[in-house]
This record gives sequence, structure tokens and C-alpha cells, in this order.
Amino acid sequence: MFPFGVNPIDRMPNVMIPYWPSLPSDRIFNTGGIGEVINTNEKFSLTVDVSQFKPNELEVNVTGRELSISGKHEQRADEHGSISRSFNRKYSLPEDVDLESIRSKIVDGKLMIEATKVGISLSATRSITISSE
Repeated sequence: MFPFGVNPIDRMPNVMIPYWPSLPSDRIFNTGGIGEVINTNEKFSLTVDVSQFKPNELEVNVTGRELSISGKHEQRADEHGSISRSFNRKYSLPEDVDLESIRSKIVDGKLMIEATKVGISLSATRSITISSE
């Protein structure tokens, strides 16, 4: 049957490769995944792969300090039959995130969400006096 220590599940990706769409494996398995989170002193941002969804199939909500992202599309035909997808992700926002500054946009199949930190105003300019000795 299978050699000692080899599980049939371990061989599944090799068997399934001809039936998967020709996308890189990180795009196949990472839809709605954790994504990239950046949390600096100036801003909080995250990026999530949503390339399998149209903008009207996505929803971003903030409840308290919890940011939730969901995506769902009903059954669609593709070259192998039909498929339906959905995902839900929740993130706890840091205490210093300005909730009113949260913005989102989609660029090249990636949902980007950004927010500034409380007390940080990117548009304010402050004059610094130059002293001479």
C-alpha cells in the first residue's frame, strides 16, 4: 500500500495538480488568508488577497476595536465545474488606531486597509525654528 510514514493525504497535492487552476499555490490556498499586517507608530495597515472576489462580494466592518472582513460569492461555473467561496477574518485593532481614519481600497486583487494612529495628523505642518549659535 503506502510505505511506512507516508500518508495518502501527503500525496494529494501531486495527484490534484492537473485539476487545479494554473495559479501559484499561495493564491489558491490563501484567499482571505491572514495577509500582511503592518503596525508602526504612525499607521496600522493590512493587506488581504481577495482576488477571487468582486468588490460587491466583500464587506468590511468595524465593531468597537474589532475589524471584520468577509467575502462570499455564490456558485459560479469555471473550467472544472463550479465553485463557491467564502471567508471571514477578524482583527483586533490596536488601542491607538484612530477608528475614524480607517480606509480601504482594492489594488491588483489585494484589499488594503489603512488607519492612522491617534494623535498623528499627516496633513498638519509644524514650523521648526532654526537656531544659530
